[in-house]
Amino acid sequence: MSLIPLLSFGRRLRTRLAWVVSAAVVALFALTLALLAYQSRASAEVRLQRDAAQALARAVAVMEALPWSERPMAAQYWEFAPLIVAPAAPPPRARPLPLPPVWHETLANFFSLEDLSFWEIETEAGSRRGATVILEDGTPLSALLPPQLHRPQPNLPWRIVTALALAGIGTWLITLWALRRVTSPLERLIGALETFATPQASATPLPEHGPYEVVLTARTLNALRERIEQLLAARTALLAGIAHDLRTPLARIRLRVEVLPEDEIRNGIERDLADMQKLIDLSLDYARSLTPHLEYQEVDLNEFVTDLVALYRESGVEIETILPAPPLSATVDPAALGRILSNLLDNASRYGTRVRLTLRPSAERTCEFTIEDDGPGIPRESRRAVLEPFVRLDPSRNYDTGGTGLGLAIAVNLARAMNGTLVLEDSALGGLCARLMLPCEPATGCGGGHGSL
Repeated sequence: MSLIPLLSFGRRLRTRLAWVVSAAVVALFALTLALLAYQSRASAEVRLQRDAAQALARAVAVMEALPWSERPMAAQYWEFAPLIVAPAAPPPRARPLPLPPVWHETLANFFSLEDLSFWEIETEAGSRRGATVILEDGTPLSALLPPQLHRPQPNLPWRIVTALALAGIGTWLITLWALRRVTSPLERLIGALETFATPQASATPLPEHGPYEVVLTARTLNALRERIEQLLAARTALLAGIAHDLRTPLARIRLRVEVLPEDEIRNGIERDLADMQKLIDLSLDYARSLTPHLEYQEVDLNEFVTDLVALYRESGVEIETILPAPPLSATVDPAALGRILSNLLDNASRYGTRVRLTLRPSAERTCEFTIEDDGPGIPRESRRAVLEPFVRLDPSRNYDTGGTGLGLAIAVNLARAMNGTLVLEDSALGGLCARLMLPCEPATGCGGGHGSL
């Protein structure tokens, strides 16, 4: 058993429940011990009071059988525990007290209680109680009770504390073990749910074993996932089908435009056709990015970034690069990674005059790409929205200035397919910073398919 859940108070359900159950058991145990101790103390007090009353009755019987001259000697040598007996009157400072019920019940059959007085005196050691009986010859007989009839056992509080501690620890460990057995299937279900929305994990159903509630939850989620996959597949097929079927009428329109004279009207139609063709191509790319088939391979990321930046430089776009040393490698799909970086670099070069691409290793075997520009950036409140498809900040319908609203959506889908993340932040250059985090190795169960992107 790992010690982490034992030390993480309140972080896990089983640990929290173990603490609650242990606290309840310790509280009940402490209450039971307190009641038992109180009952034991009361019973011992009653028993010792009865013994003292019986000892007084014996002392009265003995003293009445002896002449007055022999009574002091008998009081000295005879044992009337737990009393100290003397043929004398009560001390002058004695305060009268009511007779305890136990004494009344015990002494009622031996002599008249009218001849008995119960009193208390103050001494240097504390208060002491005693009783005085008037014998048949009219002489008094006094008995002094011990300072404390019921004396607790030595070290009893420490024994109680130790018992409570052992009971609490034992209950906590047993409860934690039992709850671990109960919640383990739930934790496995939660671990499987972490890949529930991962496109590449669609073939792995959630485990359907454990308690009935966990099995029912996993079965329902598996059915829900199947329906969601069917809906996504239908939506992707519809989008891809529409985009693909539009190519044929566009081709016929383009052929008809060729016979038109060279004028402004023809040029406008050709520009519109080019925009439509671009939108169709991007729509097909977005449909493919929803359920991509990835082919993972070992890639030298330094060399990959250098080759990609060289292509942009050939087209007249200068991009600064900051690469790690030694070179960084990862197991990724090069086509998907290239498409993500190209979309991000296209956006940065479209809106900024200075673009910088940085590659560096990150914690937990991940690699981090940052693409920064000095453009106008994106407001914080709009950064989540622009990652959705067909969302553009520029309200114009000119795709050269406003774009199609699919570039970032495609990049996000491909990043998620490779178990990565894409976030938008403020750039040190004054514009936008797109931060892409990818694992250096694909997650188990999320390997590539057999097609290409």
